[in-house]
Amino acid sequence: MLLAAALALTGQCQNLWQLALVYGLIASLGLAATGPVVANAVVTRWFSRRRGTAVSILGSAAMTGMSLLVPVVAWLIITVGWRTTYGLIGVFVLVVMLPLCLFVVRDSPEAMGLAPDGAPALAGPSVAAPAQRTSTVTALRTVAFWQLAGSFFTCGFSMSLVSSHGVPMLTDHGYSPIFASWIIGVLGASSIAFTLLLGGLSDRFGARPVLSGIYTGRAFIFAGLFLIRDNPLAILGVAIAGGLTLAGSMSMTSMLTADIYGRFSVGRILGVIFLVHQTGAALGSSLAGALYESTGSYAAAYVVACALLLAAGLVSLRVDSSRRTFRWAASGAEV
Repeated sequence: MLLAAALALTGQCQNLWQLALVYGLIASLGLAATGPVVANAVVTRWFSRRRGTAVSILGSAAMTGMSLLVPVVAWLIITVGWRTTYGLIGVFVLVVMLPLCLFVVRDSPEAMGLAPDGAPALAGPSVAAPAQRTSTVTALRTVAFWQLAGSFFTCGFSMSLVSSHGVPMLTDHGYSPIFASWIIGVLGASSIAFTLLLGGLSDRFGARPVLSGIYTGRAFIFAGLFLIRDNPLAILGVAIAGGLTLAGSMSMTSMLTADIYGRFSVGRILGVIFLVHQTGAALGSSLAGALYESTGSYAAAYVVACALLLAAGLVSLRVDSSRRTFRWAASGAEV
């Protein structure tokens, strides 16, 4: 409801302070409450056996939605204007998303008398065993948290770099703006197809090697995007292969969070990890711009990104996956 109201009000903003308040603050709160952290928290509660596939499907659905909605929104802006478009998006959230939240989504299988993966529960919801949880304070004292947060910082840094500066970099290298935009679009589209593959691999081999492969492979993809010039077919091949490295980092991180800290702790702990990710995203776009202004090239920014990605690949492979879950007593104390 907050997101719907903020989007609709955005179309009515008349000056900058109103836009900063409505879109920058209120809409951000709505997006945070309906975004990937909450969605992953719910899905990881429902699945244990095929958790990797489940969270990967969730990631694929999010990217598919973005791919489908961007051209629709662009058409609406051209047809009816941006103000009316924001109002229509607000109505869409209210009419489509709100009923799903109220009448379809359930927080956990235990709320319906089930066990994870849809299996019948051994006991009813009222007499179910206490949920395994880990407090955020406890998680912050573990090495695994900082390994996951540090590698996810690199994810945010690199993704923000390519989304904000990928097209300008490719145009600097002689490609047309339309072709450069298409290459970035191919990166996103190919990641949809590869997401489900990564989910199956994680279910079979575990999330750590898959997450390590994502970050390591992304370093080579970024190097290719920067180094390949005057060769449209080669850069297209890099973009298609790059989808394998852009997909799955959120899914694998949430899967590891659930495995280590318990499936009822994903919301609180992944929320803090995602804050670190967004800090990396803010730094990735701003630092790249500053380096470009001072050097006249994106070389330094891409060198930093590739170095961070290679380090994240090594760290992810060695994430301490020892379970850190605790039961909560009736008094609310951790035992």
